[in-house]
Amino acid sequence: MNKRYLGIIPARAGSKGIPNKNMTDLGGKPLIAYTLSAASASKNLDRIIFTSDSPVMVEFAGSFPRIEVPFIRPSELAQDDTPQKAVVKHACEEIGYETFDHIFLLEPTCPFRTTEDIDMAIDMHSDKCPSECLVGLSRVLQHPCEMVSLSVGIRKAVEAPNHNGRQAFPEYFFISGAVYITPKEFFMSHGKLYDDLNFVPFFTSQRSAVDIDEPFQLQIAEGLLKCAR
Repeated sequence: MNKRYLGIIPARAGSKGIPNKNMTDLGGKPLIAYTLSAASASKNLDRIIFTSDSPVMVEFAGSFPRIEVPFIRPSELAQDDTPQKAVVKHACEEIGYETFDHIFLLEPTCPFRTTEDIDMAIDMHSDKCPSECLVGLSRVLQHPCEMVSLSVGIRKAVEAPNHNGRQAFPEYFFISGAVYITPKEFFMSHGKLYDDLNFVPFFTSQRSAVDIDEPFQLQIAEGLLKCAR
């Protein structure tokens, strides 16, 4: 593999759903520790940049092997409505686009994404689709055929093709947030991490895809950790 993969871990100080979410305790250590550990052990990531507006998180991240903290993120790029692509763009500009070929965004709200997930995704990307965007998908837990909309009465979000039970439902997946690989040229040209209509799927386990934004999801993660002990 002769292409350089840049890992970017974004973690801002603020959070609405869970106060100080990225530093909240999960199994006896801060949430961001799981992504920092998984990334630092990767054999396929060439560089790993941590971007944050929080001095506490910057100091914590800098204690992990291979994690670089070359700048403090400006506060205007750490707001509730700051798009992720703006954070990635800032990080890329700070270190220079010439230093890498592909971006691997590692959102710290996916604590069960493993080093193996990271390296397998990069292996797949470099071998099969180096010019394409690779996005992590996982099978849904709540199927759209069982969801309803209340906008006009009670209406099914997705109509089931027949009435033979869940086994007959079509497969649906969601973008987990655990894996995003974007060629540098695509990001520079389009200013986004992937094209909704044209990306290569990388299927992760439902465990790896757990994404923590609300207290209930944090409780689920705690339960998964207890089951694994």
